[in-house]
Amino acid sequence: MPYAQDGSITWESVVARYNADLANNLGNLVSRTVSMAKKYFDGKIPVPDAETELDRDLKSSFASAVDGVYDNMLTYHVADALECVFTALRRANKYIDETTPWTLAKGGDDEHKRLGTVIYNLLEAIRISAVLLVPFIPASAEAILDAIGTDVRDYDSIERFGALAVGGEVKEVPPLFARIDEKAFLDGIAKEKEEAEKAAKAAEKAAEKHEGVAQISIDDFMGVELRTAQVTACEPVKRAKKLLCLQLDLGYEKRQVVSGIAKWYKPEDLVGRKVVVVANLAPATLCGVESRGMILASGEDEVRVVFLADDTPLGERVR
Repeated sequence: MPYAQDGSITWESVVARYNADLANNLGNLVSRTVSMAKKYFDGKIPVPDAETELDRDLKSSFASAVDGVYDNMLTYHVADALECVFTALRRANKYIDETTPWTLAKGGDDEHKRLGTVIYNLLEAIRISAVLLVPFIPASAEAILDAIGTDVRDYDSIERFGALAVGGEVKEVPPLFARIDEKAFLDGIAKEKEEAEKAAKAAEKAAEKHEGVAQISIDDFMGVELRTAQVTACEPVKRAKKLLCLQLDLGYEKRQVVSGIAKWYKPEDLVGRKVVVVANLAPATLCGVESRGMILASGEDEVRVVFLADDTPLGERVR
């Protein structure tokens, strides 16, 4: 974001910047360079040989990056400091295309010496970049420095190009910045947002105070006789899609209860389960079927029957 100015951040811009700068520009450069060092020099940091104009231009880019980071950080221009680093990294990637190491690897001794210079310069460019990036992405920067096999990571060492020790050994590159599938990522964000909104609405609904519900005394509550029971049989009520007819065993008696839970439960979901029943509810006839009680359940849009532990005795009073 511009220094001391408003900026715009969207998930699309975050993914685009991540893929461009971290996955491609930095991560791919590290992976390619370490792989070439292993393939062409058995993992050893080669000796740089004769310098060409391309090498001098690369070194100049990284000298400018070091100066730019210092100057911008002194004035708190953090975004500009980072841009100095990634501008130099883009130059390093272009340097690979200009020098074509894979072509040099097929040549004779002179080309092999030239290849050593190219690989060394790339590893040194990566080292300088990683040191500069330590304050911004410390864990990843340290992993990069480990991968190129260097202990030279102090800030004084990046004042000049060429502090990387020859003969060191590169290591396996850990997964640094896997490329993000923008569509899958944005779909995931949208799903998380939708689920969060649903949870917030559910919490808000649960917290609502329902007006018109009068307070009752303990005596009123004790007037409701709640008993434990076990469902011994269950079947749908004919001509009533919402109703199930349950046969209950209260231990001291058997009784039949009709419940409007067919939308959420099948008969086999209930048989053998232990529930709580309002035992002193006046009998009623629903769709021609007598009901003597009501089982406890929670919810409005999604109904959940209150089930008891399997070892709950039958006929116990629930208080």
